[in-house]
Amino acid sequence: VDGSALYSQWHTVAAGPPPGWLPPVNQVVDEGGDAGGFIVTSIASFPSAAVILDRQGDYVWWHQIDPPAGQSWSNFFIPRVRLSHDGQSVLYQVSTGITGDDESVTHERLMARVSLDGADVETTVVMGAHHDFLELSDGTLTLIMGDTQDVDGAAIEGDRIVELRPDGSQEEVWSIWDDVEYDPDVEYD
Repeated sequence: VDGSALYSQWHTVAAGPPPGWLPPVNQVVDEGGDAGGFIVTSIASFPSAAVILDRQGDYVWWHQIDPPAGQSWSNFFIPRVRLSHDGQSVLYQVSTGITGDDESVTHERLMARVSLDGADVETTVVMGAHHDFLELSDGTLTLIMGDTQDVDGAAIEGDRIVELRPDGSQEEVWSIWDDVEYDPDVEYD
């Protein structure tokens, strides 16, 4: 705050050992061990998980959203994890494939907010969101979302930035289509 670091009293929580499906972290992050701090990230393998590691590479927190009742995940990928702006929860983006009873697969994009004790879990469907997001101080989520446009009969993929407010309203604040004129003769990355 105003250039000064603030610290709370130490609090200890016993979480038990991490589940066997989490891969071991073989890299020591801080050999000195006294730098403090944590790494908020995801495990990108299947099954993917939102995790917090200490500086020695040990799991201190992990979470994975359960699939809807009667369904299973056909894939589950978490591209981005962040600590919430208020420091009370973890936010993460989820790309899922939900397998129904008839073996059909429905793809969804979700935003999850999980309290640090894991007791409160909120999810919001954010179709088209991908790669990254940011939470603003008022709780608004700023998301990168796909923005496919029809250009001369061809579906051309672009991106836009959308703000998703705590009240559920959303507003597009920028689109690539506002600044770039598509040229079919140019090879875009």
